[in-house]
Amino acid sequence: MPGGKAMLSNGLVTKLYNCTPQDKEWITIAQEAFEIQQQRKYYATKEKQLLDNLKALADHKNAVGGGYLFVGTERKGTVNYSVIPELQTIDLEEYRKEPVVCWKLSKI
Repeated sequence: MPGGKAMLSNGLVTKLYNCTPQDKEWITIAQEAFEIQQQRKYYATKEKQLLDNLKALADHKNAVGGGYLFVGTERKGTVNYSVIPELQTIDLEEYRKEPVVCWKLSKI
């Protein structure tokens, strides 16, 4: 098992996830999308590292140089509804919006 991950067969995955096997065109597009996902993850990590370096070099202050402007902005934090006593007795499910379907491409 490379990388310590258990490899699943296409047949087992088909049964577990009620999948329909796809043709060569679908596979080609899936391969390209997966490669882009991996590149995006790499570049997101790299971008965070570089921005963290800029922040440190600017001593956590707004900065300008070489035609670049680096500005920090603050946004409000999220509300932790679970700690609001008045909401403990209210069923918030009735206020929930319609479910959202999210798609994830992974390699098996």
